[in-house]
Amino acid sequence: MLLTMLSLGSIRVLGVPTDPYIERFDIEAYLERNDSCFITIRFTLVVPEAYGKKVTAIKLPLLERQDVPPREGNITSWKTSQGVHIDWIESMYLSHIMIISFDEPISPGRKVNVRISLSASKDVFVIKIPYNPDGRVFYYRFYRPNVSLALENSILKVYLPHNSYLRQFERYRELLSPIANLLQIGDEVTLGRTSVTWDLSTPEVITSERTVFTCTYYLKQETMTSTGTNISEPKPVNTQNSFVIIFTSNIISVLIAFTISWLLFRQRSARVKIPSISGIDLAKQTLNEKDLKKIEGIISQLSSEEIEILRLLAKNGGSMRQREIPLNIGFSKSKISRMLKRMENMGLITRNLVGRTKQVNLSPAFLAYFLSRIQRFQEENPSK
Repeated sequence: MLLTMLSLGSIRVLGVPTDPYIERFDIEAYLERNDSCFITIRFTLVVPEAYGKKVTAIKLPLLERQDVPPREGNITSWKTSQGVHIDWIESMYLSHIMIISFDEPISPGRKVNVRISLSASKDVFVIKIPYNPDGRVFYYRFYRPNVSLALENSILKVYLPHNSYLRQFERYRELLSPIANLLQIGDEVTLGRTSVTWDLSTPEVITSERTVFTCTYYLKQETMTSTGTNISEPKPVNTQNSFVIIFTSNIISVLIAFTISWLLFRQRSARVKIPSISGIDLAKQTLNEKDLKKIEGIISQLSSEEIEILRLLAKNGGSMRQREIPLNIGFSKSKISRMLKRMENMGLITRNLVGRTKQVNLSPAFLAYFLSRIQRFQEENPSK
């Protein structure tokens, strides 16, 4: 029985709230070249002490019944954080509504962090542009849930597929929408992808029944040389100074964090032989282009879930206990273990036994690759 299925509407919480509300709502979408999509939704649900009742479920709409153009794909799988379950219902206008229920009802005075991972086939969130075989549009509707919103620093972040770039197509939607919510366009150095970030915490989004976010992009054609190297069309240069400034500041921040992690790692492992990927010499100050392409080739073989692990490690200073990763990623321990073993064999991570668990670290090869890319960026942009 759903103790609480409120129809409060989505409003900014002012003063001391008395009704349940969501204080943070972040969405990340990883788009693939086959037009499938992997989406992670994270939010924090708060039940104030003054509410006086337990909450066992909330409702979050996801997809409309009638899309234009018509939607042919579907949600193929989903995972949730521990103690959270999803049931799907529909209505006259909506084909997919998530009923997010909790094994342990949320008592007044408590808050809970929820993580949901969704896999969608093609033609759900990514649609082909009819007159251009390599043109795509990402299409996401942020619907108002049935609890109040007090969103601060909440974002929707989209990672375009490898070897793709933003492009405006004549007679088909704007390049980015809504432009007023746009926070950043940049290149994720560690992932080799272009990213687009929108702000979800604006009054327009919070008070609207739904807000549609779109961006159009172009898939560069990939060809293989006799040596097996991918050759793609050159990426257009983004001339918007605001985006360059944002991107450069992010690069500097990440460089500082990874430099500290790298120095600490070398200090701890001064007497340990440094592992390598396919014979790459990590004693060099800067990896050459051949080394960089070799590592990029390995990274391009990773699944969206494996890339999520790399990002999680990077956010935690490059090192985590293995038992902590399933709690943050949302997959089973056995699946995480299989992915870590594969990434270890590829040379992207290392694992050391610490007590009854293993410590997972970003490998020196991966860190060297990252630092080389940063150094290359600074050499090519000395005035930035």
